[in-house]
Amino acid sequence: MLVLGLGGLMLSAVSRVAIAGPTQLEAEGYAGSSVGQWTCGPTARANYGGVGGHVRFYTEDQTTPPPPPEEQPNGGALEPDVEGAPPVVQAEPAEPPLDVEPYGFSIAAGGAGEHRAFTRLACSETPCSAKNDAIPPSQLLGAGRADLGYDWKYFGLRFGALAFQRWENGYDHSPTTHVLPDFELRFARRAGFHAGVGFGAYDASTNFRPGGFHSLGYTGGGWDAELRIGAHLVFDDEAGLRVAASVRYALGRVVAPGLGVAVSSAEQTSPEGRLFLVLTP
Repeated sequence: MLVLGLGGLMLSAVSRVAIAGPTQLEAEGYAGSSVGQWTCGPTARANYGGVGGHVRFYTEDQTTPPPPPEEQPNGGALEPDVEGAPPVVQAEPAEPPLDVEPYGFSIAAGGAGEHRAFTRLACSETPCSAKNDAIPPSQLLGAGRADLGYDWKYFGLRFGALAFQRWENGYDHSPTTHVLPDFELRFARRAGFHAGVGFGAYDASTNFRPGGFHSLGYTGGGWDAELRIGAHLVFDDEAGLRVAASVRYALGRVVAPGLGVAVSSAEQTSPEGRLFLVLTP
């Protein structure tokens, strides 16, 4: 309900402010596994895969102005009309560079769906208990988040809420929905090296595996790379270390494909991979 309420506030803001600034849409798919244990329950491996999306709107008009016309050797004076002179070909204006540093107020929302299946690795009791050592059924889980943000040149902030489903116990018949705050702070310009700190989620997978994290990134020459490390809920009822790295390359002003990898550690170190596509229309 908190996320829905924040979404309503965002829609209200959109109705009052024209969305004239940059828009960034991200779609991704991911798959991975993790090993953990429920409190007084069995140890199990969770194999998961999901898809998600995220969109951010900047409300201020920040259209890049066209480049100035090329200077002429004669200082711009008119050339005499010489009969038979070859026609002058006007140079096409260069496409303005992609603005990687939009400023001002922004509105964002995203969500994900994940299919998760468990395999029991060890029981908590000997012999295995029919109840306490049960594992949840394979099921599709959902998550969503929304936030408001503001960006200055050397500092940016996001603050919102995250709602996600998880299994509190292996013997539960249905997952439980939890709501957490979701925020992130950026330090230094986005063009070049920048750092940050946050709590919550930063991609589709961490919608279901929130935590506190530090980040270090670089943006330049069409490339964007990010490294994040922190303590996350890497299993349904167990926290651990998560390290994630991603890189993307802009093929033009609109399309930027990328890939990412992550490892998490609770009972065991487990991998995760993802593919994503960023669109900036």
